[in-house]
Formats: sequence, C-alpha cells, structure tokens
Amino acid sequence: CMVYAAALGLHADAVSAERLASDGTSQGWGGLQGPALPIASLIALSPLKSLPAWLSGPLAVLPLIGWAGLGGRRAIFAVLWFLGFGTAIALFARPENFYWILLIMPLYAAGLAFVPRALSDLVSAGFREREQAV
Repeated sequence: CMVYAAALGLHADAVSAERLASDGTSQGWGGLQGPALPIASLIALSPLKSLPAWLSGPLAVLPLIGWAGLGGRRAIFAVLWFLGFGTAIALFARPENFYWILLIMPLYAAGLAFVPRALSDLVSAGFREREQAV
C-alpha cells in the first residue's frame, strides 16, 4: 500500500512538471453527485428510460430488493457489491460516465428474477407479524 502511494505521488509530480499553464483542466473524479447518479444511470441505460420518472426510479431499485430477498451469504455479498459500486459512483463518477454502471448492469438486472420470492417473503412476514400482534 505504501509502495503504491509513493508511486502515485511520483507520478503526480511527473505529470505536474509536464503541465503547461495553457493546458485545459479536467473535471476530476470527485463528482459527488450523490445516489441520484447511479439510479439515473441505471434508468438511462435500460428500457426504464421510456417510463415516467415516478415509475422508473422505484423499478430501478427493484433488483436490489430481489437480491436482498435471496437470503444467505450470496445475497449479502451481492447487495454489498451493488451498494459499494453505487457508493463509488455517487462519490467519484463524472455525470456522463456510464461505464461503471455497465459493469454491474447484467448481474444487477438478474435480481429481477428474485423479486417475486422477496415480495412473497415480505408479505408473509407481514401477515405473521399481524397475527402475532392480535
């Protein structure tokens, strides 16, 4: 880790030595766009873009619910993986950079297959909770 940090520092020094005052500046990678960027990117790169915003937003999150409803270590890993990517995109991605969403899109969309099971478990748990309260 220290070797990488040292190499990155040397690289930054070498780049700054070659930079001219007339060179353009990059927007950088500290986008800080928030959670709206990963969700908007999911919508923009899927058939959800043809739906109204009030419907496409919740539907973009539906695969995550499906993965969470799968249960077990696989579900925990998948949910943490997608949330980690979403957090990185929210903090560091540029608004026009869709590449990072494309990396997770196929596996993320597969979570739709688990949505019926997740919703069924959620409804049955709600009925059990209601019966115990009565």
